[in-house]
Amino acid sequence: MIKQTRLKTLRTFSLGIFFVFLLISCSENDFDLSEIDLSDIKPEFKIPFVSGEIGLIDIIDNIDSTVLVDDETSLLKVLFEDSNSISFETSNVISLDQLEYSGSQKLQTKKINLSNLNSLNTTISLNDLASNMPSLNFVNSLAENSSSVFPPINNNESGGIYSFSSYDNFKYVVIDSGFVQIEIKNNLSIPVDVNIEISDKENVFLVIQANNILPNQLYQINEDLNGKMIYNELNVEVTKFNTPGSGGTPVSISPSSDNIEVLFEIGEISVSEGEINISDINSIADNSLDVDLSFYDSVELKSIVFTEGQIDFEINSSLSFDVDIIYSLPAKNGNDSISDVANISSNGVYNKNFNIKDYTFDLHNESINQYNNLKVNSSVDVSSNSNFIIYKSDEEIEISFTLSNLAFKEINGYFGNKTYDIDRSEIDLDKSLFDFYDRFDGEFLLTNPSFGLNIYSSMGVPISFNLDIEGSDNKSNSENISLNSNINQAVSKDGSLTETKILIDKNNSNIVNFINLPPLEEIVIDGNLKVNPDGVTHNNFILENSEIYGNIFFELPFEISASNMTVSDTIQTSEINLVSSIYSAKMILNYETDIPVDFGISLIFLDQNLSEIDRSEGEINVSSSDVDANGYSTGLISDSFTVDLSKNLLDRLSDIKNVIFEIKLNTDNSSSVNITSGIKFKFQSILEVKLNGV
Repeated sequence: MIKQTRLKTLRTFSLGIFFVFLLISCSENDFDLSEIDLSDIKPEFKIPFVSGEIGLIDIIDNIDSTVLVDDETSLLKVLFEDSNSISFETSNVISLDQLEYSGSQKLQTKKINLSNLNSLNTTISLNDLASNMPSLNFVNSLAENSSSVFPPINNNESGGIYSFSSYDNFKYVVIDSGFVQIEIKNNLSIPVDVNIEISDKENVFLVIQANNILPNQLYQINEDLNGKMIYNELNVEVTKFNTPGSGGTPVSISPSSDNIEVLFEIGEISVSEGEINISDINSIADNSLDVDLSFYDSVELKSIVFTEGQIDFEINSSLSFDVDIIYSLPAKNGNDSISDVANISSNGVYNKNFNIKDYTFDLHNESINQYNNLKVNSSVDVSSNSNFIIYKSDEEIEISFTLSNLAFKEINGYFGNKTYDIDRSEIDLDKSLFDFYDRFDGEFLLTNPSFGLNIYSSMGVPISFNLDIEGSDNKSNSENISLNSNINQAVSKDGSLTETKILIDKNNSNIVNFINLPPLEEIVIDGNLKVNPDGVTHNNFILENSEIYGNIFFELPFEISASNMTVSDTIQTSEINLVSSIYSAKMILNYETDIPVDFGISLIFLDQNLSEIDRSEGEINVSSSDVDANGYSTGLISDSFTVDLSKNLLDRLSDIKNVIFEIKLNTDNSSSVNITSGIKFKFQSILEVKLNGV
């Protein structure tokens, strides 16, 4: 890295630095010929006129810009920097103002399952049938285990009504789905045809026809109970009992033990309503709430860590029995979570609020791969304070909650793909920054200027930007620089900054034309920023103190090309009192220099009022020092030149108080030179005088 040393603040930003050294104060030696004894003088003699050594350091005070010296190359540079030219608020990317949520959702009671229901059975003895069927009166005279012919019966007589044992799981239910298995076993010594009706206190809901059940045989059938209402006390009516009898053959008959056995066995059933024993009820509602916290422009959040905020819950139950609602949110603060059990009486209301400071909310529902999703896990249980309850499915419990007063520590997810306009801004330049252009005639260029951006970001978001930078001169001419680049996103969540350095130079822009316009007083910047320019990624993050800021700068090294670039400055001469018998005089200037630019010098002689007396004829050409391939001077050269003074100047030599050095600089069209801090011009000027009569 090149080290740079700040010298001082100077009065004018001027490429004239490298040649003004020719033009400032020189050492003065007053010389009075009137006091010389001419009787012994030689025909010609020399008088010291002006001598001195001018280096760049001697003229620093005449420049107003911030000049830096490269410690390795001694190249001079001028920097202009605006430290507050770039800023981007994180609220432009995402704001919790859009996360404020107030709403409600409803839990619905579900159909509940009843299992392990006890089997119901009833046994109908031959005596029971005989007491209801006249055709079986003969049984009454038979003893147990007697042998007798069983006559045929075919008169469709009713065999009576018999009760099942009752269910203790419910008093009544409406069955949404389920089956019952009915078994009829013939424990008689004869085959039978049996029709039965199964009913409760309200209605008959099953009719079974079982034909030709052989002795000690089982008839079995499954019946669909969908949509049926059943009370817990059931009856069986034998609506038909027929038999072909024993065919004239005596069979063993035991009136009290011979029987028809009926078994009623319900498997697991789904119940939509009923009066049910709560000991057989688990959760009556567990459909968790998926709260959609939708954002603009396809923002998809994974998680938020809050520094401030509150959640207010309100639960309204329209159920006719007490419930316990267990709920939780996907939020953690260390080992702490947001959860509670709401004990709500019938038709009751529950209220609760939570401070969510320092809680991390998980908004990514992986089960459905959904973002911006606040999953409220919940279940509803019947309170143990109840016994039998009147239950209906699809009844509602309303859960309302509000998120408010939110502030975040960290947000993670995908912040959308959006373009933000940059407010058009004007960057004020030092009004004298480019004044040096007005000081020179001819043409010259800064050949290697650069424009840079230093951008710092603690925002974990890919961002690209497009900038248009416009500069105008005082003649309404303008130049634009277009810049397209990316800002390096932060990779750490500790708040550390990533740096993006962007340099515009002659190789990738028209910066040479822009700087040499030159822009006056201000430059105008506008453009836009684009978040996530490459599409969806869920690795975006923003911290509470995330920021993007930066500065722009111009770096203008003193590397130039020139064509008849002209500058002038006035130098005060030594005081000389001359005699009138002068015959001729000339000025001889000896010099050493490492100026890397060819230049021509014209001299204009002035009186004390700065009025022109005369000027030298033609231009004195001075060759540059030798330069290397990079345009740096390789060392000092020495030479001299002579200026003959005209008759007019001879006559007014004593009136010469100032001399204008008018300097015209030229480089090869295809090359440029570098101006360094060590450049100097060392000179010694004398007048060679010859007097009349000597």
